[in-house]
Formats: sequence, structure tokens, C-alpha cells
Amino acid sequence: MKVKIIFRWFDLWVGLFIDAKKKTLYVFPLPMLGLMVQFGHPSTTKEKILYQHGVSINQDGNDYMKTLNKIKLDKEYAHEQCQKRDDIIKAQDRLLEVRRQKCEILVDNKNSDVFKMIGLVKLDDELTEKIEQLKNELQ
Repeated sequence: MKVKIIFRWFDLWVGLFIDAKKKTLYVFPLPMLGLMVQFGHPSTTKEKILYQHGVSINQDGNDYMKTLNKIKLDKEYAHEQCQKRDDIIKAQDRLLEVRRQKCEILVDNKNSDVFKMIGLVKLDDELTEKIEQLKNELQ
């Protein structure tokens, strides 16, 4: 339980108010000046996360576990999305390097680099396709 003295210039009432969702009692003996009493305020990190998701610690175990699993899945999904974005960036960087090498060969105009150029063109196509595939997976 937590008790706090509060001043709210916009609360011009006298009395009691119970906020069941937040498990908080507001007592205003004078307009604008009151006490805020929080009951069952979460103390552990796990309880705080559940409290943010609107799950009471007193609910049965099924609701508790469902919420924990949802939080875990949300975290895994976010991690997968970040990994896919990293893969796209790496592929784009590699594609830029390949295209830079192709330009160097064209500028130097060396006939001996024909086979290297063919390999770079093939790699360029593969990287472009991979980037498109990764972008589609991300959506």
C-alpha cells in the first residue's frame, strides 16, 4: 500500500473515489487537496508488466500464463522483425559493394575481368532478389 498527498487544481470536489482498475482510493477532504492510496501496487518486475497489461495478480493461473505467453511472443516477434531489418541492411550494403566493383571494371575497361563481371552481375541479381524477399517477409 502506498499513500501520497496530492494537489490537483482541476479537482474541485470533496469526497471519496475508488478507481478499481488502478486499485487506488482518492480521498479529498478539501477541494484540490487530497490523499491517493494505492492498494496492491505491483512490487516485482513481472507484476508490473502484468499490471500494465491489465491483468490482476489475483486472477487464476490461466489468465496469468496467457498474459505471460503473449508478452513473450510480442518480444520474440519484435526481435524477429529487428533481425529481418538487419538482414536487409546487410544485403543492401553488399549490393552496393558489388555495384561499386562493377563500375570499377567498366571504368578500367579491362577485358581480362569479363568473368569477374559476369559473376558480379549474377551476384547483383541474387542480392536484389534476396532484398525483395526479405522486404516482403517483413510486411
